[in-house]
Amino acid sequence: MARYHFDFRDEKGLTRDEIGAELPNLGAARKLALTTLGEIARDITVSGVEGQVAIEVRDADGLVLVASASLTCVFRGSAARESD
Repeated sequence: MARYHFDFRDEKGLTRDEIGAELPNLGAARKLALTTLGEIARDITVSGVEGQVAIEVRDADGLVLVASASLTCVFRGSAARESD
């Protein structure tokens, strides 16, 4: 088992995970990063905020993967004129 840390990055900067989680392998860390990213994206969209967010996963040797999402809303056609 290895300890993985899941740091959160958004437009405000990086929030480091100082505790981490013991997981069996990098595949399990990937799954947890994507699940966590989905939960964060859901919370952000409920608040109506747009932007980019990422989970940066590191182990004892450093950064091992990054899961990211871009949350944007673009109006098209007549809806673009009505959104102003």
